[in-house]
Parts: sequence; C-alpha cells; structure tokens
Amino acid sequence: MIGIVYSIPLAIIYFVLIFIPRIGWLAMLFLGIAFALIFPYIAVRFARTGNIGDAFDLSGMWGFLKTNLGNLLIVWVMSILFHIIAWFGLLALLIGILFTYFWAQLAVYYLYGRVVYEAERTGIPTAVANT
Repeated sequence: MIGIVYSIPLAIIYFVLIFIPRIGWLAMLFLGIAFALIFPYIAVRFARTGNIGDAFDLSGMWGFLKTNLGNLLIVWVMSILFHIIAWFGLLALLIGILFTYFWAQLAVYYLYGRVVYEAERTGIPTAVANT
C-alpha cells in the first residue's frame, strides 16, 4: 500500500518528464534511483508503526540516506542484478518469470532489512528505530 502512495506522484512526474528530451530523461533516472534508495526507509517505517504519516518523515529519510548511502547503493545494484537474473525465468516456458521474480523480490527485501538491521546494530542514528 505504501508503495502505491509513493508511486502515483512519481508516475505523474515521469509522465510529464518523458516529453522533455534528455533533461527529462536524466531527471527520471535520478528520481528512480532516489526512490530506490529511500524505499527501504519508507517500508520499514510503515511496517513498524502502521502509520502512513510516519513514512513521510522527510528529516528521518534524509538522515537514513546520509548514514547508509554506501550500503543502499550496493543493495540497489544487487537488486538490478537479481531482476536481470529473474528475467531468465521468461525463457522457461513463459511461466518461470512468476517464480523467479518472486525470489528476486524476496532477496532484495532481505537485503533492505539487513541494511536497517546493521544500521541499528552498529549504533548509527537512524529515525527508523524511533518507533
């Protein structure tokens, strides 16, 4: 549900930017990367509190992003690799994508969870722990 709340404005922005050659496409790329890096904070914050308003805590997002940027970039690259591998399921009778995509998503969310766990375990101040 929280992904849908963030995806609708992002889709509208993408729709507008697609008509601006080069600059719009670059902006779409940076917005996509930014959303991919911020989404772990959003998902964990919403899952812990159950309040959709807590997922919009911009100062907490910024602090989480600053302290965990390196780990989040690694997770982002790994998620791209997992999804490329998942598309090989398309070769397996066109049904394999359903199973391989599930496992790719599972691996990505596990990595997101590890980033948050490691940040809390090492004592890096994050707003995710403030529930």
